[in-house]
Amino acid sequence: MPTFAIEISINSIQQSPEAFVEPVSVGATLPDMPLFLTPETYVPVPLEATYRSAWETLPAYWRERLTMA
Repeated sequence: MPTFAIEISINSIQQSPEAFVEPVSVGATLPDMPLFLTPETYVPVPLEATYRSAWETLPAYWRERLTMA
């Protein structure tokens, strides 16, 4: 998978002014984040596992194009 020295953030925002912010680097392991269904109810989303599953099912043609430097 491609890695870059870029800082990004992953955000999960409720309707209220509360937010969950996780700073990560591109190429770092993604954290699980809450996905709010209501202001009080959320489900944890396994971002890293979801990303890896999607990456592994991507056709080799596209994986090669996305990893070209």
